[in-house]
Amino acid sequence: MTLARHARPHPARSPSLVALALLLASSQAQAQDSRLPDSRYPAMSCSKPVKPFTPLDINSAAAAAQYKLVVERYNQQAQAYTACVNAYLDVAMADVQRIQQQMDAAVAAANAP
Repeated sequence: MTLARHARPHPARSPSLVALALLLASSQAQAQDSRLPDSRYPAMSCSKPVKPFTPLDINSAAAAAQYKLVVERYNQQAQAYTACVNAYLDVAMADVQRIQQQMDAAVAAANAP
């Protein structure tokens, strides 16, 4: 018996392709048995910062300094958010690659004489 799936490594995928694959996998898993908890991949737990309100009028040096602090805090939060998202995507990509390797090994074993 030969399976149609090819046992070969796959090139690196972009984060958007990983997200699409996970979305498709989660929707297909509802119709099939899944080894994932609740038939879904764990959700990202990163908190996206809220962009600060731009004041209409900054009349004083104190107001300008206060706004600068707000923007700096937002920038730090945005960097932390980006790092969190990238870490989530790195783990998700590693999970996808491990699953793909196991699938490829299963195909190779099924196709072995």
